Amino acid sequence: MKIVEFLMGILDSIIEIGLKTTQSRIKPQYFQVIEIILRYIKSI
Repeated sequence: MKIVEFLMGILDSIIEIGLKTTQSRIKPQYFQVIEIILRYIKSI
């Protein structure tokens, strides 16, 4: 469980950093993939 929480923390920080930067630099698909991963991790 600690590993899962650690990965979720990293993904959350990546999303926050991505939202702070100009969205034109980061592809929307990248965020969609992260959201799918988060949903999958939470479902476990």
